[in-house]
Amino acid sequence: MHTTTNHKTKIKISDRAKNCSGSAIANLREEVGALLSQGIRILDLSSGDFDPRIEYPGFKQRLHETVDSDYQKYPHKQGILELRANIRDLLIKEGFTGLTIDDICITNGGIQALFNIAFILPDSAVIIPTPFWGPAYTHNRAFNKLILHTHLDKNHQLDLDHIDRLLSHNDSSAVYVNTPHNPTGSVFSRKSLEELVTIAAKHDTPLIYDEAYHGLVYDDEVNFSPSEFLDLRNSFLVRSFSKSHSLSGYRLGYVVSRNREYMRYLSEIQLNATSGVNSPTQKALAHIDLEGGIPKVREHYKRKRDILMGLNKVNGFNIDRAPKGAIYLWTQVDIPHGLTIHERDTYGFNLLKSLEVPVIGVPGYHFAPPDCKLYSNYIRLTFSIVPPEELQQVVDMASKKFGLKSNQ
Repeated sequence: MHTTTNHKTKIKISDRAKNCSGSAIANLREEVGALLSQGIRILDLSSGDFDPRIEYPGFKQRLHETVDSDYQKYPHKQGILELRANIRDLLIKEGFTGLTIDDICITNGGIQALFNIAFILPDSAVIIPTPFWGPAYTHNRAFNKLILHTHLDKNHQLDLDHIDRLLSHNDSSAVYVNTPHNPTGSVFSRKSLEELVTIAAKHDTPLIYDEAYHGLVYDDEVNFSPSEFLDLRNSFLVRSFSKSHSLSGYRLGYVVSRNREYMRYLSEIQLNATSGVNSPTQKALAHIDLEGGIPKVREHYKRKRDILMGLNKVNGFNIDRAPKGAIYLWTQVDIPHGLTIHERDTYGFNLLKSLEVPVIGVPGYHFAPPDCKLYSNYIRLTFSIVPPEELQQVVDMASKKFGLKSNQ
């Protein structure tokens, strides 16, 4: 006769997993999806997804042809040769020199490229400008790196003196920079980026140049290529096809570095994590013009940006400047005195949610370190996925409920 004892197994979880917190934006996306599935009408300005009305020229046709040809097999760990060759040719045309296909690794979106970089770099300090996109912080915390924060200045530009001081007093494995910037929509100036490259080189620290919004720059004076200053022999260039090519669901991005040691380990972690990225999508992208369709996407988003900027005329909403790139308005909200911390953090979110048709944005504190409570008076609004007429509806509803500023 067997006896059983009732006991509760103690589940142990690694510190890496505990440090790898969930994404507030992804959580909001799931909540929005659940509400929509119940037939509840809302206007979602939280997700950085693309507008399904915009198709990148040639991609779907090529994808259909690839699927019809039964092309599917394990890809090379760094990506199929034809796609890497297409990317290499694009980068050389852009001004980068000395590149080969071995300097490129295809990843599951730009987010995996950043995760892989965090995986291979030493577990020392990483400098990240604040406000920041959450996963850039989370990836490095997962590997127990010390995050050193440097705040953007009042013009949403880099504080180079502070970065220099941080590098002087800390053993740092990298400086992370994202431009066009999520969430502010700022494009860091050419001069500041040139100086940042010089500072990082002086301290022998690699630069992680996250250009997920490559091509989505709306003003000529800030439309330049990092090939003008970025040294890929000791740095990383990360790009994505999610935004500029409206292909977020296909999950394709890439990382570029001419440092053979970096690329060796990036490709090994890619192999061990996923055995490469899905080959039919790679094949389709390999045989289209990777830059010719971007102006169409950019002009579409610029028109939508200009519509949503109408919020700047509404009482209680203040947008310092029209975003010069990316797909977001970093909107300051006037918050009444006397509110609790939680009420302050969610005030802007609840304000927009109270409109005739609820509008969902991302509260600003999600773009700061946990428990830091910065940016509670900001909310990030995405103008990419909602059609122009619904963006105008957001402005009209806010104008009706809160009124226009007296100088309008």
